Amino acid sequence: MVPASEVDEVEKSVVRTACVKVFLLLLLCYTIFSGKNNSIVNLLWLLALRDLDRLDDWSWGGMTLAFLYE
Repeated sequence: MVPASEVDEVEKSVVRTACVKVFLLLLLCYTIFSGKNNSIVNLLWLLALRDLDRLDDWSWGGMTLAFLYE
């Protein structure tokens, strides 16, 4: 059986990671990938934040150009 303190730490880690992803999504969508009225967030950008360790592997310039020409 796993001690309660370990379970709490795992839950805190999962929640912390989710909060970081939500904040990054909000930051990206309101600065770089904003819509015309700045109130719509396309959930497609969650794919970019799926694995935070590989975040620097994405071609952010290419994604921005593709978004602008959409």
